[in-house]
Amino acid sequence: MVVGSSSACDALFAGTSTSPDGTASAAQPSAAEQDQALPDEFGALDREIEGEEEARHREREELERREQARTLALEAARQSQRHAVAAVFAAGRCEFGDCVANGWTARVEEGEIRTRCSFGKCLENGWETTFPDGTRATTRCSFGKCLENGWETNFPDGSRATTRCSFGKCASDGWETSLPAGGSSNTRCKFGKCFENGWDTRLPDGSAVSCSCSFGDCLGNGAECG
Repeated sequence: MVVGSSSACDALFAGTSTSPDGTASAAQPSAAEQDQALPDEFGALDREIEGEEEARHREREELERREQARTLALEAARQSQRHAVAAVFAAGRCEFGDCVANGWTARVEEGEIRTRCSFGKCLENGWETTFPDGTRATTRCSFGKCLENGWETNFPDGSRATTRCSFGKCASDGWETSLPAGGSSNTRCKFGKCFENGWDTRLPDGSAVSCSCSFGDCLGNGAECG
């Protein structure tokens, strides 16, 4: 029998190994081959981690968007309430020293809210209010007596705010206003004299607006509110 060279034998049996029962089996991957496979495994892991981070980032962005929308909605509601309060009572600088006859102007973040008396008699005929965006609200005294019976204000969008004097005496006991967005604002005179000492108004969301008469005369000099 002719025996091949050792190199031929090595070539013949390369890639195989002998199991304990004498049969040949495939050889295990070499260390070099195992090292080569590691980058692929790490790459897949990195891609999985990146995917999870992107998902978390999108979730954070969505939460931030919802929070911003909620903040804007709340601010719009507050601004609507401030506009309604400004439209239904003198809360600003009197025009030509007489709010009752000439109206008043109130400054807000967006600009000016200008109010002018109808036919020169605010407390009998009511007034018209122009907001910074150019829209207008019209107020009419109930039965021609604002300080006894209250007033109603109609807004450009068709909504309405209704004000009633407390105990029929707005000047001393204050008033309550049903606002278009829902809820009511309650106003109380300071020390029983709204037109000398000013008033405090609490809005439906719990916030408050305090107005003080300029030089002790709201009807002549106006009021400062904040």
